[in-house]
Amino acid sequence: MLSVDASVQAKYPTGCFAWITVENISQSTDRAGLDARKKQELEILRREGVGYERDAYTKTAPVCHYVAYYKAFGKTYPVLLQRESILLKGKGIPSVGPAVEAMFLAEVQDMLLTAGHDLERIKGTLTTRVSDGTERYRGISGKEQQLKAGDIYVADEAGILSSILYGPDERTKVTAATTSVLYFVYGVRGITAVQLRTHLEKIGRYLKEVMPEAEVGPLGVSVGVAP
Repeated sequence: MLSVDASVQAKYPTGCFAWITVENISQSTDRAGLDARKKQELEILRREGVGYERDAYTKTAPVCHYVAYYKAFGKTYPVLLQRESILLKGKGIPSVGPAVEAMFLAEVQDMLLTAGHDLERIKGTLTTRVSDGTERYRGISGKEQQLKAGDIYVADEAGILSSILYGPDERTKVTAATTSVLYFVYGVRGITAVQLRTHLEKIGRYLKEVMPEAEVGPLGVSVGVAP
């Protein structure tokens, strides 16, 4: 399902990517169960985050690897900001639909950059590439984005689905009508295939808890070509 372009192998030889599909997503979710799961997991996160200090935390794995990637482009890792909004501002995960909520919950726990896409809107096979700075796509908010040279992105045969720096596209975004989702995780230098696999399995587990009819597909991993 995924091919890795030579540009990625050359610039980020130890990078890895993982993906999983979840189909038969319905609106008959156990809403109370999902809210209870979110509350439980976020309470654990807050307890573990007592005395949180950004400088110390961003030196720990796996977040340090994403921080380094974003810093090279003069940016802050957005999942770090999402986690801080939970730890420092008392915010939660809004009720925007189980497919997205499960992803966000696992993301702020594991700190692994994840994109969700409507599987039925994906055209053909996926390819990861390194941007030359000329590529454009319409982001999830509808705003056109021009990629930065050196950023990693994934595309299907119709265009870009997401990039590390600018996130998912509008064309394949997950909506209330979405019944099948592809979850894709970007593993930058320093992230292991085991971490990606465990993370995606968690998303599938959260969805199965509140939506037993959901069908979690096989998990795919593409590992870097260099040691």
